[in-house]
Amino acid sequence: MRASLSCGRWSTAARSTLFANPARPVAQNSRAAPSSIAALPPRTLKIEKPILACFDWGARTANIIAALWPERCKALVSVSGYLIGSQESGRMPLPPSAELQWWYQFYFATDRGRDGYDKYRHDFSRLIWQLASPKWNFDDATFDRSAAAFDNPDHVAIVIHSYRWRLGLVQGEPKASC
Repeated sequence: MRASLSCGRWSTAARSTLFANPARPVAQNSRAAPSSIAALPPRTLKIEKPILACFDWGARTANIIAALWPERCKALVSVSGYLIGSQESGRMPLPPSAELQWWYQFYFATDRGRDGYDKYRHDFSRLIWQLASPKWNFDDATFDRSAAAFDNPDHVAIVIHSYRWRLGLVQGEPKASC
């Protein structure tokens, strides 16, 4: 029998994933989610060595699991995403055309960006879909099915923290630091 574990943006405060302690600050650094997943005993998932098939932020999570705990996965299929990021590499300037592709990271570094993302989350997500996949002519129904995942009350806090962590503006989860 073949076993796989799929993760994508669903792994990042999407749908019904909520924090057990709402008083605890939301922390999302590169190793927080992979550490949590890798800490699960294989019997919990009933998958001894999964094939990790992941996209976007889920790809980052899977890439880190495969790199740090290769004995925990059979294979990796990683699409898009951020590979394995680091604050150090994030300090390196890029040519202007490359920096333009990451405009929203700088927007999210501000309170205005956090408030704007919260207020216009649906419109923002649609814009990113269009920019990231300019040749994909998705219909409203397809987008709406996926965009519903971002209605989670923790979603904005996690996204903002993640981008601010990448820029070195906030601390990550101490237990998950690399």
